[in-house]
Amino acid sequence: MEFGRSFWWLPLFVALIAAGVAVTAYWRLRRPIPRSDRWGLIGLRLAAFALIVFALMEPTRVMTYQEPVRAQVAVLIDKSQSMSIEDAGKNRSRWEVARETADALTDRLRGRFDVREYAFDSSIHPSKPDDLQSPDGRATDALRAVRDALDNARGAPTAGVIVLSDGNQNVGRLETEASYGAPVFTIGVGNPTPPKDIAVVAVRSEPILFLGERANLNATIKVSGYPDRVLSATLTENDAIVAVKNVQTSGAESTQEVAFDFTPQKEGTFRYAVSVSPLPDEFRAENNRRSVTAQVLPSKIRVLYVDGTPRQEFAFLRRTLQRIPSVELSSVLLTTPNIDRDALPAQKGFYPIDRETATLPSSASGFAAYDVVLIGDVALSRLTPPQ
Repeated sequence: MEFGRSFWWLPLFVALIAAGVAVTAYWRLRRPIPRSDRWGLIGLRLAAFALIVFALMEPTRVMTYQEPVRAQVAVLIDKSQSMSIEDAGKNRSRWEVARETADALTDRLRGRFDVREYAFDSSIHPSKPDDLQSPDGRATDALRAVRDALDNARGAPTAGVIVLSDGNQNVGRLETEASYGAPVFTIGVGNPTPPKDIAVVAVRSEPILFLGERANLNATIKVSGYPDRVLSATLTENDAIVAVKNVQTSGAESTQEVAFDFTPQKEGTFRYAVSVSPLPDEFRAENNRRSVTAQVLPSKIRVLYVDGTPRQEFAFLRRTLQRIPSVELSSVLLTTPNIDRDALPAQKGFYPIDRETATLPSSASGFAAYDVVLIGDVALSRLTPPQ
């Protein structure tokens, strides 16, 4: 047993004084009580003081237990689409071979380690032994899978990470083994030669487009197994062909960026898709098409913002409206302070005034050209009767 207070004599000294007071108090009672009762009461009070002294010394009983913690081993199984390939001479897919290999490793390691199985593609998922779903992941991100498996260990010691993959459809950035904090063991499954495949990896467009104004749409196309080939990429708007571009491949594996320029002719919400026609010997055709949704507006909203001074409200509203893609802003300051921003660095950026500002319309028809007119702190004397 240990005591938290090193100055144990202080509470003992206080207890002795308190005990002396208690004995004296009972001994000098005006009304006499039997001797046995008197000593009994004194004994009870002394026992109470002894308990108080014992508590003041903060007694602590320290016990140490040693319990071994088993290290973890993470087994990661690739579940991307390429794992469904049945290689020549095999009656099983790569996914089935990887599952059988993982089960055999788990049975051998479970006696020494806490084994946890995961399936992964672009992210990690807990593996289920009765999972009969075919591999359907679009990409293989082994780096992220290893990191997530180590994070799931929650500080427990990790003896290693085992990755079973065919090494195809890879995404993510490569790093050295030292950055993981645990050894990583890789087991290749299937033919190391990647299958022939064309995949539209990504399609990017602004969510809001405008009628009659040129728009841009970019697509990323990954080609494997078709060196020095010319492919046709087609952009459609709700299944109607908008544009067609040729894609020149280079090498056994290449990633091409294709940019489409077009002008929307109708307003509404449309689904824009980029697709590449599948080839006869292509591994999978489902990933040859990817789409994105965009809204086409009639035109930009014309906003006129009029204010008297470059106050904070003017700066805030002006910056906010300028960030909105669907707004075409014209701002007017009727009273502009005479400040040379280049000559006074301390004032630079405080007044967000353009070198060339819009002019205030002189009649009602001029104001009617705008969809919205915002009027700030403007003195009536600054406006003409028509305005």
